Amino acid sequence: MASVSVLGCSSQQMRSVGIGNSPVTAYPQHMTDEQLCEIQIYGRQSTQTKVAVAAEYTRRGLTGDFCHKAYTQTVLGEIYDVLVTE
Repeated sequence: MASVSVLGCSSQQMRSVGIGNSPVTAYPQHMTDEQLCEIQIYGRQSTQTKVAVAAEYTRRGLTGDFCHKAYTQTVLGEIYDVLVTE
């Protein structure tokens, strides 16, 4: 039942209930776009320096608009997007 209810949650909603808000320990080159956004824009903790995260964020050309969409999109919406584009 819990896994079904998570499908309808966004990253923002999951963080508010304590899911997925642990520090990111990967090197910035190995982080997902969403992780970079959460660190750079939304203040998620990381073991990497802010400069290294910012450099990778810029290198990938990420934007605030992309980050906002990724942060507020539901998990079910992400699954739908993957299925539709493939």
